[in-house]
Amino acid sequence: MKVFNAAARSRQWSALAAAHAPDGVLEFSGVPLPPVRGREAIEAIYTEYPQAELVVLDSRSDGDVHVVDYKWGDGSGTGSVRLTFQDGLVAHSLCTIDAAEGGDH
Repeated sequence: MKVFNAAARSRQWSALAAAHAPDGVLEFSGVPLPPVRGREAIEAIYTEYPQAELVVLDSRSDGDVHVVDYKWGDGSGTGSVRLTFQDGLVAHSLCTIDAAEGGDH
């Protein structure tokens, strides 16, 4: 989440994309965005739809799968991120975004 929040503050998403495997997949649930594959596509979707900083509510791990429950830094919504790692990089990320109160993230 540190890499995500640094990217959200700077609006520079390359470090977040680099944390993914070259053919890593990013999927969204709760918002009408298509899944994307590859670092360039991941960086592009965050650039096109920038996000706010997140506050971690809970996190848990089971082997190579890590789940983080969060709320938006402005308190307007919640969600979770399920990250599957392979060789130290994110191979698959599923971002579930709950309905936000009063705005897009």
